[in-house]
Amino acid sequence: MVELLIIERWLLRSNRFHVLLFLDWIKERYDPCMIAIEGTDPHLRRLLEEDYAASLPLREELNHSGVSPRRVFLDRADEPGGALVIGNWVKIFARNVEALERLFPTLEGFSEVRAAGVAPWILEHLTEGWEIQWVSNCWLWHLPPGALQQPPALFPTHPLRSKDATLVNRHWEHGGDEESEHYLRRQIEDHPSMAIFEEERPVAWSLVHWDGAMGPCFTLPEARGRGYAAAIAWELSRVLLEMDRIPYFYTLQENLPPQRLAQRMGFRQGCAAHWFGARRRTEAR
Repeated sequence: MVELLIIERWLLRSNRFHVLLFLDWIKERYDPCMIAIEGTDPHLRRLLEEDYAASLPLREELNHSGVSPRRVFLDRADEPGGALVIGNWVKIFARNVEALERLFPTLEGFSEVRAAGVAPWILEHLTEGWEIQWVSNCWLWHLPPGALQQPPALFPTHPLRSKDATLVNRHWEHGGDEESEHYLRRQIEDHPSMAIFEEERPVAWSLVHWDGAMGPCFTLPEARGRGYAAAIAWELSRVLLEMDRIPYFYTLQENLPPQRLAQRMGFRQGCAAHWFGARRRTEAR
C-alpha cells in the first residue's frame, strides 16, 4: 500500500489528476466511459518517487496553515490498478477485483464510511463486509471533445463570490451547516464557478467540486423557466474546456430534467455510479 499526501488546493486545480488516475481506469471496466486520455500525470509520478520522509515538512505546513490534506492510497506503486481517496467522502476506483482487494485494508480503521461516485461492481463487493445504510443511484455524464452545443439563449454570467457560499449552502441538498458552507466557500475560491445575478444577488449558479465534477447547480424558484440553467451550464463547460479539463457531472438516475438538458448540450451518458453510506458488519458474539 502506498500512501500519498495530496494538497487539497492542488487537487482542486488539477482536474487532470482526477481524470488521468480515475476515469481512465473506469473506462477499462465500463465501455460507456470511453474518455480518451493519454500519458501519466507528472505531479503524481513525482509524488510516487519521493521518499515518505520528504513529505513530513509538508504535513507540518498543512497543519499550520489549516489546509486539509486528502489521503490518497494506491494499491501499489508500480503499475497501480486502484486508488482510494479519503476525505469527507471516500472515493474508490479499481481496474479489477484484485486491485480492489489490495485497497480494502485501508478501510480497516473505519466503522462507517460515506462513499461517492463508486462503480456498481465495487459496491457489490463491499456488501460482503459492510451493511449498506443508503444508496443514491446516479449516472456519470461527460462532454466529448467538440460536442458542446450552445443553448437557445445566453445571459450575462459572472463567477460566484466567496460571500455567496452562504446562499449556495442554504439551497444545497447536502448543505445547511457550517462545515458545508466552509466546503462550498473553498470550491468557489479555488474552482471555476458561474452564476447569473439580479440586483447583485445570484439567482442561478453552478460550481465545480474538488474532484472536477460540475455541481451543485441550482436556480431559485422565482427565476426558473428562463433558460438560466442551460446558459450557466454552457458557460461553465466552455470555461472548463478552455482550461483543458473534461466537463462532467453526476445526476440521480430518476432526475430527468438535467439529463435532458445534458443531452441537448452534447453531453453523453456514461457509467452508473453510486453514492452510499455503509457501516461495518460486526460478528455476533
